[in-house]
Amino acid sequence: MYATDFIYDGIKLSDMGYIVCSFDKSSSGSDTLSIGADIEFTQISMSNGRYQPMIYSEYKDCYSAEFDICKDPSKYYDDKEISDLEMRKLLRWLNKRTFSSLQIIDEDHPDKVCTFDASFNAQKIVLSERVFGLNCKMITNAPFGYRTIKTLFNSTANQAADYTLTPDMDINLSAMASGKGTINVYQVMSDGHLQNVRLDNLALISPEEISANTNDSYSFLFIDSSDEVGTSYVNAEITCNSDGNLQITNLLTGLITLVKNCKTGEVITLDSVNGIISSSISSHDIYNDFNYQFLKVENTLNTRVNPILVSLPCSMVITQKSTVKGGV
Repeated sequence: MYATDFIYDGIKLSDMGYIVCSFDKSSSGSDTLSIGADIEFTQISMSNGRYQPMIYSEYKDCYSAEFDICKDPSKYYDDKEISDLEMRKLLRWLNKRTFSSLQIIDEDHPDKVCTFDASFNAQKIVLSERVFGLNCKMITNAPFGYRTIKTLFNSTANQAADYTLTPDMDINLSAMASGKGTINVYQVMSDGHLQNVRLDNLALISPEEISANTNDSYSFLFIDSSDEVGTSYVNAEITCNSDGNLQITNLLTGLITLVKNCKTGEVITLDSVNGIISSSISSHDIYNDFNYQFLKVENTLNTRVNPILVSLPCSMVITQKSTVKGGV
């Protein structure tokens, strides 16, 4: 992804009158760009070095990138120099001791949304003792970026319009429930219409196995769009439409999340990332009614589809901070 613009701490670079640029082009016209997410492997030597199995691995560094910014020549045709006052305003915005949300914008690929928690170190770019640009080194708190994806499930809905489709253009899948014991999956086609997709083309779990488990539950599919293979926590806000025990089962991971003694209209918030649960009903002793199995989803090289069973009629918004690898 090549950045043409970005939004940092709620402010867009182009609205400030600047653009992303490069003051030092490679003479060959080609560049090697870091994608971050470098993994460091720890191995032990066995059989006189003929076999060296891995015993541990971890991401080595947080992602970083470097780029230049300058005044937009279409707005500053005769005034490309950056004054001291303008420089101070830029540094006050970019160079801070806390991380803020940075969303990279690629106008050629607007569907590729990537966000980082970042701050910047910066250096002036000087020509003939006049400042014409700023070299920015981005520092982040993770080895990769992310995109936030929300999936809406409503046990009483039977219209595709009631569902928020994932913006991940590589997957473009959403699911909708049409009552107990039924799972329908739809793919967004290029002309915008929804095309039914056979479940057995997407999941390792067979439709028969899902049907055997959905007779007494509402069901939907969650698409894990993360670039990181494995499991990850997701957050959820659940509005119960009936009294009873709320059980959420992920058939791919086998994880069961249970909250007992729920009431109609109660809103349960699962902050799985930080390990926090709360209820809109203060009298609900939710800490003793929860099994402390926070929501997780999973993806493998073969499937991203997580079939979810829900024991009570409800509406649910699941939010995933989905890993994005590839850098800027």
